[in-house]
Order: sequence, then structure tokens, then C-alpha cells
Amino acid sequence: PPLAKDILSVQKKLWSDYDIDPFVSVEILVWARNTKGQHGAKAMKPVINRLNDAFDAGKSRDEIIGILRELGEEAAGK
Repeated sequence: PPLAKDILSVQKKLWSDYDIDPFVSVEILVWARNTKGQHGAKAMKPVINRLNDAFDAGKSRDEIIGILRELGEEAAGK
């Protein structure tokens, strides 16, 4: 599915270009309730888009970490 490919692409970019392991890095760890739709396509697409925009803009590792934290805070509030 296209969304799965988009997710894998973002994970690969985080790992290879920013040294952020998408599975175990503290920078990507978020506590959030597992509410309905939290991990669905509707919720994931804006995350993917925001990270891809940041990648395209040449954001630094620290800026990417800031974006990941913002996204995590948004997810925790849902």
C-alpha cells in the first residue's frame, strides 16, 4: 500500500540521514493513549507530510527532533 511505502521511506530517512532509529530512539518515543484512529491513515498522512517537508527544506537533526517532539505532544493530547 502507498501509505506503508511512505512510512518506510520516512523511517529510512530518519535513520540514514539523521541517525534517529525509528524503532528505539528516545527522540521518537512518545506516550500517547491508543485511541481509535491514532495510527490510521488519516492520522499518519499529516505526520509523513510534515516530516517530508522538513527533509525537503534541509532541516537539521535538532530541528527534526523538535518536530518529532511537537508531533508526539499532539498525539499525546488526542
